[in-house]
Amino acid sequence: MKYGYLKWGGLLAVISMLTLMFAFSGTSYAQTGGVSFPQTGHTLRGGFLAYWQAHGGLAQQGYPITDEYPEVNSVDGKTYTTQYFERARFEFHPEQNDPQFQVLLGLLGREVLAARYPNGLPVISPQIVPGGGSFTFPQTGHTVTGLFLSYWQTHGSLAQQGYPLTEAFYEINQADGQAYITQYFERARFEYHPEQQNPQYRVLLGLLGNEIYQSKQPNPTPVPPTPAPPTPTPGALQVSQINSQVSVSAGGNASTAVSCPAGSIVVGGGWGGDTSLDIYNSSISNNGWMVAASNLGSKTQKLSSYALCMSGASGSTVQESATITLAGGATNRIFSRCSSGVLTGGGFSKDLGINLTAAESARDGWLVAGANNKAVSQKLTAYLICLQGSNLNVSQVNATGSVNGGGTASTTVDCGGGTLVSGGGFDTVTGVNVYGSAPDGNSWQVSAFNLTSATRQLNAAAICLASP
Repeated sequence: MKYGYLKWGGLLAVISMLTLMFAFSGTSYAQTGGVSFPQTGHTLRGGFLAYWQAHGGLAQQGYPITDEYPEVNSVDGKTYTTQYFERARFEFHPEQNDPQFQVLLGLLGREVLAARYPNGLPVISPQIVPGGGSFTFPQTGHTVTGLFLSYWQTHGSLAQQGYPLTEAFYEINQADGQAYITQYFERARFEYHPEQQNPQYRVLLGLLGNEIYQSKQPNPTPVPPTPAPPTPTPGALQVSQINSQVSVSAGGNASTAVSCPAGSIVVGGGWGGDTSLDIYNSSISNNGWMVAASNLGSKTQKLSSYALCMSGASGSTVQESATITLAGGATNRIFSRCSSGVLTGGGFSKDLGINLTAAESARDGWLVAGANNKAVSQKLTAYLICLQGSNLNVSQVNATGSVNGGGTASTTVDCGGGTLVSGGGFDTVTGVNVYGSAPDGNSWQVSAFNLTSATRQLNAAAICLASP
């Protein structure tokens, strides 16, 4: 039996209507207190129903694809009452004295990983997931970054997802044949879907229940091989995203750079870091992007560089700059426009005594602002990325958000349909430490930590390209 990939564009509507479906003819309650799902023809009852409802329901577990039945567990060789879902396998363990642990999730991530790579995972190119932040799990030695880390923390963490078993890497998805940044966990597989317009659906869970259950049928569906990262279509305007990451030791400085592949040109870039990093450079480097930071904290931190690389269009980019000097204790800004061509991105460099409050596109130019926290003069430089020799259309979109006192928050702005993000930036106030300003799919995301006790504004701006 094969179940198609869930159409995630309409998932929100499905979830919001689920309660109504239970109440009306679409779904019926069995006499035993179960719920029958016409979408797959299977029923959910008792403790499994209670667990499904309390642990994410449809979005986290998916529809049931079997009824309950006894199955031998491959881990301990014992037989348990089992039920498969699109993304999970529920097991009833009556030997557990604590009722909250009598329904357990199968280690489907571990099983699928072993089945797909029986000789071990081949050499991969680790990817950094957009969104900022990272954590290395000492239990397995693997690092979870960006939106994958945020999803893990907010969707059940260890009990629901398990420890990471791999780094993030490109893998062909069995359900739709497309390549996505993927990371395996003991009980789940995370997939990054930048094509999703709604940011809450950019991290999706793989249909591991489907894959394992299909593999136990007489004629399982073949799994396509894992390819290299997708390459742009020749002749079409494309903007691809590449990244790199480095560790910054406590009290130290470090930089990381990434280069655009042959046949493409850098049009913008950004960074992601942990909250204790002070980013002091973000600029073009050898047809790529370089960022540098100082670690003000007491622990090693992660620093990521992101480059946006354009192909399928004529032209070239150059980096222009303008510099100002801030007197001790002064606040000032610098604004500049490209001397020729159009602005596609921007960056900055600053002395470490300056608290950067803005680095964004504004009125067809680039604005950088900061406050000098030292008694001596400090320098602040704005870098403009200017596209020359091309007739592409360039537009700017903005989004306004906020960050609570003492908290962290993100603001995301999306480039509209028919346009491609080429750069972006942020605007905030003194006392807010921006630790991420980077592309996220076809969007620009800004993440910040508010060092003050009052709610502060956090704005994001994106530069969007389109063919004429």
